[in-house]
Amino acid sequence: MAQNPFQQKIQAYNDWKNNLIEAIKHLSQWMDAQDLEQDSEISLRIYEAIEALKKDRLNLAFVAEFSRGKSELINAIFFADYKRRLLPSDAGRTTMCPTELFYDHESDSAYLQLLSIDTRLAELSIQEYKEDPIQWTKIPLPIDDPDEMQNILQEIIQTREVTITRATELGLFSKELYPHLENANPDDTVIDIPTWRHAMISFPHPLLKQGLSILDTPGLNALGSEPELTLNMLPSAQAIFFLLAADTGVTHSDLDIWQNHVSPSRRKNAKGVAVILNKIDTLWDELKSKQEIDKSINEQINKTSQILGVDKNTIFPVSAQKGLLAKINEDELLMHRSQLEQLEKYLSDEVLPERESILRDDIIDNIGSILEEHKATFETRLAGLNKQLNDLRQLNGKNSNVIMQLMKRAREEQADYSKHIEGYKSSHRLLTRQVTGLKNILNIRKMDEFINNTRQSMMGSWTTNGMKKSMKDLFNQIQDMSSRASEDVDTLQRLVTAVYKKFHNEHGIKTAKPKMFKVKKYLIELDSLTIEAEQYRKSPVSTMSEQNFVVKRFFIQMVSKARNAMFEANEDLDNWLKESMRPLAIQIKENKLSIEKRLNTLRKISSVKGNVEAKTAEVEEEHANTLFQLDEINQIYLRLTHVESQEIQNDDQPQIAG
Repeated sequence: MAQNPFQQKIQAYNDWKNNLIEAIKHLSQWMDAQDLEQDSEISLRIYEAIEALKKDRLNLAFVAEFSRGKSELINAIFFADYKRRLLPSDAGRTTMCPTELFYDHESDSAYLQLLSIDTRLAELSIQEYKEDPIQWTKIPLPIDDPDEMQNILQEIIQTREVTITRATELGLFSKELYPHLENANPDDTVIDIPTWRHAMISFPHPLLKQGLSILDTPGLNALGSEPELTLNMLPSAQAIFFLLAADTGVTHSDLDIWQNHVSPSRRKNAKGVAVILNKIDTLWDELKSKQEIDKSINEQINKTSQILGVDKNTIFPVSAQKGLLAKINEDELLMHRSQLEQLEKYLSDEVLPERESILRDDIIDNIGSILEEHKATFETRLAGLNKQLNDLRQLNGKNSNVIMQLMKRAREEQADYSKHIEGYKSSHRLLTRQVTGLKNILNIRKMDEFINNTRQSMMGSWTTNGMKKSMKDLFNQIQDMSSRASEDVDTLQRLVTAVYKKFHNEHGIKTAKPKMFKVKKYLIELDSLTIEAEQYRKSPVSTMSEQNFVVKRFFIQMVSKARNAMFEANEDLDNWLKESMRPLAIQIKENKLSIEKRLNTLRKISSVKGNVEAKTAEVEEEHANTLFQLDEINQIYLRLTHVESQEIQNDDQPQIAG
């Protein structure tokens, strides 16, 4: 069978990233060749842009209640080339712990890495454990022995027996989840729990090596008891595939996952969610016509659309099992009936281009601003050269009166330079005061006081309702900080825009648009966490679980994430203050150099019988070289913004604003 379009597009996407890396490297080399100052901040931005491209992953998350066919769908879309099921996907409940599939380029090896379920007792997140390899059980994967590799991967579905008491300590037991054990002795009665808390599979599949990363989640219980999945991993996914069974439609537990975990995670981005009606082969009734079968499938699509409130175009009826079988046996007819190709087309035409667009915008915002600064520098330099040429062309032989008039004008401009400097310092002081006020609102020490008070209040509370009130009070305070900060940021943005406009209008200094402080992403994250915390407060998990477990999970996942957002906002604010006035400082300095050059030229002509024609030719050559460098900047910008990966060619590329 032909290579599916997603595989082709992700190869093109990977090629595009590599080309973009080369373009950024070319920019750095060009800056070195022009003796342009690369301070530590610009060097860091270039390095981070290249590293972001190298480490970029297309994260796809598969979410559903157990036995909906998530693992089978992953096998069918991505790993059918191996002519077997890479992930365990037999009938019944398979994946018992969240499983990540990717390729570890740093170690350049294939392995299965497992985190013990007992780590849930510690106050550490999965991400923190990822930074401590000693906590994981690591098993090499023999990629040359598919049978042995398949046996090793069975480990992710293993369970073990523990008492109800132990399961409760781990946050894996509640009477609602096990109603038949309501009156059981918790110290004597045992239940099955997953052996592992989290699994990571590094595998050298071409798609994974090119940056694809897959998250397979094990159902409602794991999502509810492991908030990090909902708070961190699902929101960071480029696309979420929410699976349902075509024969049952949306069940109560399916709806619970959708409302409490999938839908909230896309609050910041409504795109990127596909609903999969899997197992349509269960509706292939030989006693029904094709039209009757299609009608049954369409009825389920309509019902699902109404219940979940999603567009029917984002619902895909498929048979993962038949699609996998069709690929293994190269059966085109069965492949068509499985309808897997429509889902793969969605991956190619919607998910991948969206990721590319986001990544491109991030790179252009970061690297493009560097180019804009340099363009403004060369334009200022060009304006100075134009004045020099104008001065030189006014000279007729060695007319001393003309020379004196030109020198007087240049000195007047030099005096204006002092005003520029004083205006720059005054504006910088004004911005600094405004930033200080904003930092007083986004005060990390105040945040820590709120957190410590809430922790003590929660730990001292004897009732679940008391703990929930403490949670609500904390996030009300966070919400208040967020609202006040939003107002101050608007004032800050207006202020910096006014400063740039003033320098342009009063001093004739032309610069790129001021770089704005992007606090919005932090405020959105804090707002999202506030909503998430409210849902967690009201969720069955916080009511069912043991008190200490609730406190730990709440602080590990939600409060720590809110604090990190606040901390990062403060750091970015400091960096923004340093960067915001830099373009003006560069242009003022460039103006100073230009005036000094003109004065120096006029002094030489005045004091020595110099050749005006020769000096004019020298300045004209510098003028032509500056025009060439401006063209180089535009060419580099075009190379950065040129779309190649999605087979889209656009000859009308925009140039840098200037």
